[in-house]
Formats: sequence, structure tokens, C-alpha cells
Amino acid sequence: MRKGTRRWVALSSIAVTAIGLGLLVGRFLSDKKGKELRGEFSQVVVPIFERKCASCHGVSVGTFESQRNHYEEARLWRFPVDDEKGRIVKKDTLDQVYLVATEPYGGSESLSSPGQSPLGNEAIPLASPILRLPLVNQYSGGEPHPEVFANPNEEDFKSLLAWVSGEQLFREIPLVELTNEEAYFADKIVPILERKTCFGCHLPTSFNDLKLDPGIPALEGRYTAGIHRKNRRAMLGDNIQLVNLSGEVRQSRQILKNIPVVEGGIHHKGGNQFLKTGDPDYLHLVEWLSREKKRTEAIVDHKLGEVGGYVFVRRSSPLPQRFFEDDDFRPGSELVFRKTDGEELILSAQLGQAELLDIRAPEVSFDGTSVAFEVRNSSADPINIWEVNLITREARQLTFSSDPKIHFREPLYIAKSVWGKNVDVDDVALVFMSNRAGGTAVLKSAYLVGETEAGSANEIVDLERTEKSNCFEGRTVEILDGANAGEVRQVASNGDGRIRVKRSFSHPIRKHVHYALIDEERVGSRYDLYRMDLALKGTERDAFARIHQLTHSIDGIRRPTRRSSGEIMFTLIREGWQGGRPFYNGAQFRVHMDGSNLHTHNGNRSGVPIHSDNRELPNGLEVRIGRSPDSYWGGMLMVSDHQFGPTIEERNPLDLLDHPDLMTGPPGASIFKFVPGWVRLGHAGYRGVSPGGAYRDPYPLPDGSILVAYAKGPIDLHDPQERPNFDILRLIPKPSFQNESGFGAGDFDQEVLVSSDSNELWPRPVFRRLQEMSRKDLKSDHSFFGPPVRKMGFSSYDSGVPILLQVFDLPLLDTFFEQVTPHGVRKLDLPQVANTGHASLPDDIDSIYYARIIGRRDEPNRSDKTFIIGEVPIENDGSFQAIIPSGVNFDIQSLNQYRMALASPKRWLYGKPGERHTLSIPRVLFSQTCAGCHGSLTGNPMDTFRKPDVLTSASRTLAIWNKQLGEKQVAPEFIGSLKAKSYRSSFANDIVPILKTKCDGCHRSAQAPKAANWGDRSHYLVMRDLVDWREGLAKNSRLVEILMGRKLKSKHRMAFDRAHPNSNPLNEEELLRIIRWIDTGAEDG
Repeated sequence: MRKGTRRWVALSSIAVTAIGLGLLVGRFLSDKKGKELRGEFSQVVVPIFERKCASCHGVSVGTFESQRNHYEEARLWRFPVDDEKGRIVKKDTLDQVYLVATEPYGGSESLSSPGQSPLGNEAIPLASPILRLPLVNQYSGGEPHPEVFANPNEEDFKSLLAWVSGEQLFREIPLVELTNEEAYFADKIVPILERKTCFGCHLPTSFNDLKLDPGIPALEGRYTAGIHRKNRRAMLGDNIQLVNLSGEVRQSRQILKNIPVVEGGIHHKGGNQFLKTGDPDYLHLVEWLSREKKRTEAIVDHKLGEVGGYVFVRRSSPLPQRFFEDDDFRPGSELVFRKTDGEELILSAQLGQAELLDIRAPEVSFDGTSVAFEVRNSSADPINIWEVNLITREARQLTFSSDPKIHFREPLYIAKSVWGKNVDVDDVALVFMSNRAGGTAVLKSAYLVGETEAGSANEIVDLERTEKSNCFEGRTVEILDGANAGEVRQVASNGDGRIRVKRSFSHPIRKHVHYALIDEERVGSRYDLYRMDLALKGTERDAFARIHQLTHSIDGIRRPTRRSSGEIMFTLIREGWQGGRPFYNGAQFRVHMDGSNLHTHNGNRSGVPIHSDNRELPNGLEVRIGRSPDSYWGGMLMVSDHQFGPTIEERNPLDLLDHPDLMTGPPGASIFKFVPGWVRLGHAGYRGVSPGGAYRDPYPLPDGSILVAYAKGPIDLHDPQERPNFDILRLIPKPSFQNESGFGAGDFDQEVLVSSDSNELWPRPVFRRLQEMSRKDLKSDHSFFGPPVRKMGFSSYDSGVPILLQVFDLPLLDTFFEQVTPHGVRKLDLPQVANTGHASLPDDIDSIYYARIIGRRDEPNRSDKTFIIGEVPIENDGSFQAIIPSGVNFDIQSLNQYRMALASPKRWLYGKPGERHTLSIPRVLFSQTCAGCHGSLTGNPMDTFRKPDVLTSASRTLAIWNKQLGEKQVAPEFIGSLKAKSYRSSFANDIVPILKTKCDGCHRSAQAPKAANWGDRSHYLVMRDLVDWREGLAKNSRLVEILMGRKLKSKHRMAFDRAHPNSNPLNEEELLRIIRWIDTGAEDG
């Protein structure tokens, strides 16, 4: 459609009639006063609202007042009604409804978003949301809204059309004038999107990063100028980078996802058959992005993506570093800037001699003028962060720890505010890791879990065990399942993927049996993520005094990186027992720039223990290192494709599958198109002896290649005495890092950039690039907490404000805690609710009735670190909500009718003050929103295609929304009130009194005095042996079966057929105390 046109023509005679009437009425109304329009609204429009709209959009006056200025709620476009029937009678209510119908909604002052006017933002009536959204798809284009009007000739629709036309003329809503770039997009790119059927998959309701407006079929030309503007922004990337304006535009995701992989493309769920390099359409896309890049360079007044050299750390000796255990002082390093012409500058010269300096983790600023890094020059000093200017070579200190035990590490430049622009490359903040908050975390699990490929009565065969020969000699191995479950043996020797035991097992070891080698558990300093504004010269100490803690984890966090969405990513440990197996994962997590919305990103429950150093390539793929917590020298280089969601790995002892052979074809996945979530580049391993050497410190280059440090093999990654020599390489895809099937790596060339007898580590390119911006501000609920304040570039609340936890479908959430992989039928047991997945009848043991929120604090001198925040019944749709303390790590347990936990997820989360922390999704929205990545609930990949049910949204779940009253439910509070006080289950206070009153008479030792000390350590250990203390589940515990006199889920045979003790069984409250003690870990305290 041409700029400035207001002509729109119907596709049928019915639409023509409505449109002609609209133009006539529009011209007539242009002379009316606002008072007349207001009168017409009351007489004509309000009755339509009452009949057609109030059942979904109408809320009580009180609810409307509490939500009208709340960004999340306002986007739903709600208006007040005076009674349960949706009538609008009172004058004040009529006035409010008129404002709702004519003023912008869904705006956010904090995000500088004006919102959307129901009358539309351009002078084309049918493009207004109030007309377009309720119109049937064949005329409206299929916006996500129930179809209220079957055709434009309905009387109510014509009445709305007349009123909207008049309002647009009276308010002088302008036409949209396209810029040169927008006009080129409309003329050249939109026809490509139509020809290649892109609108078929990338609709506004689709669950992918690109959502396009398909236009309005009732309009001539289909698209308004406003729609073109909106679609251009979407194609450039609304929430995540879709084009590479900071480098080679041909490496943009928008191009590579549409060309064959053999021509350099990346895998696309819709296929790679749409373009070929050199096609006219391909050249139009390249030309469009080249124009966009030139426009952006004019704004920043600098060339983007031109690499001027590389910064790296040169060390005179190797640097053995376990990933989470690297606080040791190892001098002998210098910070080097090597220009592209080969000239080298020593940036750390003014800090002292290289022999005395320990420099690590450099990071180059967005504008390419500065480098932040961590450094110290003595083991008696703390690690602090400094910054050096690449032009003046002047260095300055940014953090000022004086305590040798408190460190500031791993700096990362980020955008200063969610209200900034990506072109503001010199308006930045700094985030970094620090152990300032104190505390310790488990950095290495006490177990090494594996899955057998074969075996015998005295041998386990697991070819994934690449550790050096006899390193497990004398250790203990436990069989976790199969015929030998529970058997423990001592290792005689190991080597070549075989573990031999000193005493034979009862039965020969079969394939796909899980085992655990008992290993050393290592504990160390716990780090969290912090932020501070980058100080002006001379104000560094003042800026440091205002640092702000972003994360509040009880587990280890390290290595922050940026995602193109503006989110901060890092490696976060999760460890424990689940499903009868130990697990240890250093997976990739992400948070908003204020530390809120902690969310798993990738690598959760992976067979590769640690996924680290995750960086996003220009094409949207991610490069990272896979390694073991025992590795001193890095690991394997991985390229990950996050667009395909949770993956299925070939040899993962933590999933529920039997080693699928991905090289023979796709496994039986429950998603429509399966591509492995990551592939390995090169031949380096991630643990044990790696014949292919070791990679570390990868970083994407703006041309799509990868900068990385590499040492040739073989290397024993677990041996700190090895002497590898790391050089800096550039890996160049030839033509793609994925092969054509997606099930393996593609070819790549290798260019040596820096090589010497020293070790070159942490290579970082120097070039100017755009900021990764985020518009993801704190998600809150003003009706609970009131409006936030602006602070340090974000919306925030005072530290004492709690969080609102909302879970929209707990059984659905549970099924993905049980099995991450997109495979098989999901078991969804919920009383009175039909299962979408496994069609089994719910029972009293596995059916979910309640939710328990548990908390955990790292408190010195306490063994009982886990406590109960609160327990709430769940609604018939599986939803619940609660107000809980902020800054406290919490987890959620599903409970049966006896309040026994059904699973122990051990996915500790936290909330920032005032945060609305949401989990799961209503089940009716799952197929449309989540199944494309997570797989269908039935296991059938075709069930990932479902029409969305927009009537049942997250805000309308039973726990959150009172449909009868048209208002929000009141959330139960668990923030320390007398009514709902946090409860810490204690062996001494809860269990010992029961032992004394119920057990002493029979179970007291004959040699012990009558007043036996039931609270001593020996009695605790006896009790612990009777329960599932590893996973912390009462339903799996022999003790509870004995006390209840019935079979539950333990592996033991029943010893009693009635409640025990027979003469004086436990009452309900006593049994619940034991259940809660077990479910919170059966801790001694």
C-alpha cells in the first residue's frame, strides 16, 4: 500500500457495504463536537460492550482502579462494570469506560512505551484494535482474539465502525509516513515474506522470536503503513537480535535461516529451502540490511564491526583452573593488545612487572576503547577489577576490596538502563561476580553418575569414562537400578571405559544400568552477580560504594555473559538427587538486567556437567565450553542451537532414555522437528584424557567466525601437572558450523592468530558494536505492592517488600521437572481434572492436592538449612499463588493428600522485592505456546499444532482470578505472620519427642538406661537409614510405610499390615511432622 493512502476496499460485497457506510459516517462525524461523540458512545457503543465484550474484558470497579496503571494488567484492556452481569450504568463508570475505549492502554512509563490506542495509531478505522481484533479471521488477518463478529455487515460492527471513524476524524489521528528504510522494507522485503509464506508460521500467536502482523485482508494492499513499521521492527528483532548490524550483515539470522546449510545457513524449523545465495530475493535482503547498517553507523558516527585487534592475557606458565575453584594466586601474566598489523602493546605495564601480576578475564567495552579485567599482585591481596583505556593506556581501579578473602571478578559491560538505546555505546554499566555476601556452596558433587553400555558380574562397561587408568582404584561404586540395585562394591581398577570391582555383583551388569562412583565433595566460596554504574574519572570509589547485588543464589554462579536480548547469562550449579539418581549440573541460566526473572536457559540435566562461557554468534547460535568440574584445562567446544529448546543427548545418564543413537536418525521426539541442541566442534573432550586437546574462552567475531584459546592434545584434563600450551585460533565455518542434517558439526578452517612458547588466554576482539538492549523491566503487580520507583536504571521496590509467586499449572510444571527431554508421554495427575498426557486414574499417593513452598538459607553452624515457607491447596486447574519473602531461595513441592512431596525438583529460585514470579502456563495454552520446543504432552509430535485458546489466559486461572466477581483472588501470605509463620523441621524438636512417646518402650536398647538420649547422633543416623534422605521424599521411605501400615513407593517389602505401633499409632499431626522432616531433607538439627 502506498504512503498516505486512506483507501481500503473490501474482499466481499458485505465488506464493501460496511466500508462505504464507514466513510460516509466518518465525513459526517468530522464536524461533530466531542460531546456528541460521547453521547453516541453511551447510547450505541456501551450496549455493544455489555453484550459482546464485558464477559471477558469487564472487571469490578475496584479491580479496575487497582490495575489501570499496571503495565502487565493494562495490556489486557479491561474496563469497569457495575454488576456481575456486566452492565455499565453509573455515570462515573461510563466516563471511565469511555476513557478506556479512547485512550492508549498497555503503556509503561518505565519502558517508555506509550501503549496502544483502541482507536488505532493511524487514520484507518479497520486497523484500530477495537474493530480489528473481534472481527473474524478472514477479514481481520487472524489477530489473537476470539471471533466476536462473523462479518463486517453485522449491525453492531457497523455501529462501532461509525463511531471509530468519527473519533479518528475528530481527534485528527494522523496517517503514518514511512521513512526511506521503512519504504524499502515495504516495497522489497514484504513481498518476499509473502512469496515465501513466512506469515504462515510467524503469526502474533506463534512461539518463536519473530512475530509478524499478516495484514488485514479487508484492505486493498492488505498492509497499512503502521503495519509495515511494526513488521520492520519485528524483522530487526524486537526482543532478541535477528540481524547483525554490528558486523557482516550476511551473517544475520534473518538470512541464514532461509538458505541451505550447505551454503552457510543455519537450521530452521520451517526448512532451509526458501532462498539461495545470489537469488534476487537474497540480494534484496542483503541490500535492506546494508541500508539499515549504514543508517545505524550514521547515528553512532562510527563504523561497526571493524576489528582493530585482539586483547588477551599472556602467561609465562600454564594456568590450571577448575571452573568454580580458581581463587588461588598464580602470577606471571600481562594484558596484551595485539593490533591487526601485528604490533603489540602491553596494557598492564603501569600496574607492575608481569612476574608479579595475576591477570584474568578481560572484557572489551561496546565502543572498543576500554578493557575491564581482574587482577592482583599478591596472595595476601583480594582480586579487584581495573579498567584500561586502549587509546591513552591509562589504567584505573574500579572495585576496592581490602579484605583478602572478598574478591570482585569477571567484569562484563552491559547497558546502563532498560530505558536506553542500543546506539548509546558509551552509556554503560558493569556487572561482575563477587563473594562479598559470604557463604559457601557445593562446587563438586560427591557422586559421578554413569550409564552402562554392557558389563558382567565383576565389570561395568561405560565408554564415556575417559579418566586415566586406575584413578578410581579403591573408591566405592553403587548400583542405582536394575537387578543389582543398592549393591555397593569397591573398585579394583579402571581403564579403557571399564570399571572392575573386587567382589562380584549378584547378577551380571546389563545395558543401561545406572551407577554412581562415590567421589569427593568439594565446597568453596559462593559468588553472586553484582552491578554498578561505570564511574566517571575521579568518582570510582563513589560508584563502588553504590554497587547492587543482582542475584541471591545458594549455589555457585560464575562467568557472566550477555545475550542479545539484553539478559545476563551465567553458569549456575544445581546438584542433589532426583528420580533415584544423583545429578550435578552447571547449566546456563539467565536473568533480566536487574537480576529478576531467574530462568533456566540451556544445559539443564545435561550429560555434560558444566556449560560455561556461553556467547551468542551473529547468527543466533551460541558457542560455549563443555567441561567437567574436575577439569583444570577447559574442555570441548560446543555450538548450541537454543531455538530448538531442550535437547536429547546421545549418552546422558540423567535423562529417562536409553542412549539414543542420533547418528542413525532422529529419536522418537515429541516435537515436530528435532535437531540436537548442541554439536561438538573439533575432537576435544570434556573430562578425563582428551586426545583432541582442550578449548577455552570462546568469543564470537562479527563476521561469524569464532575466536578461541586452544591447546593440542592429548591432555589429561584432570591433572594439574600437565603442561599444555594455549594459542589463539580463529575458527572459520566452511560454510557452516552445523552439518546438513544438524546431527553433527560442519567443517571449519583454523587460522592461528597468536602463538608462542607462552600461554595466550581470554582472547577478545576490539571493535565497536551496538549494545544488547533489554526492555524487560521488573515484572510486578501494582495491585499487591503499589507502583515501583526508578532506581539504577530499573524499576524497584524497597528490600523488605515480598514477592508474588504465581504457578498457573503445577502438575504441568512437575512433569518437566521430572523429564526435561522432549520425549514420551507426560504424566499429569490431578484430582478432578482430565489428564492431557498420560491417561491413568489418579491415586491417593501420586495425585497432587497441595503445594509446599520450601526455602533454604546458607546459615553458618546450622545443619538444618531447609525450611517450610508455606503450604497451600491447589485449584482444580492446578494453579496456586502465594506471597513469600524476597531474596530467599525457594523451591516448590507438589503434595498428595497426606502432604507427602511427590518430587524434589531442587531448582532453587529467588525473587527480587516486588517481583511477580510466574511459573508454568495454563494447560490449554501449552500446545500453542510451549510444545514447539518442549514437545507435546501426549508424545505425539503432531499434537504440537493446536489453535490457541485466548479466552483462558494466565491471568484467568482459578487461583488468581475470581470469575464471578470479575476480580483478582487474594493471595495467601507467608511472610512471617503469626498465621503463616515459616516452619523449620527439626530432628531434635519434631522427631525426638515422638520417639520418646511412641518408640521408647519397645525400641530402647536393653543395655541403655530408660532415659535413653534419643537425640544423639547415633539415633539420628539410625532414623535416617529408614528414610529416603538423599532425595528427601517421605513417600519413598520405609519408615513412613511402617508407621502408616501400607505400601507406598519404597523399594522394601512391607513388614506390617497395620499402622505401627499397633497399640498407640501416630496421630495425624505426629505423622505430618515426620513427613515434613523427611521431605525437607531429613536434616540433623
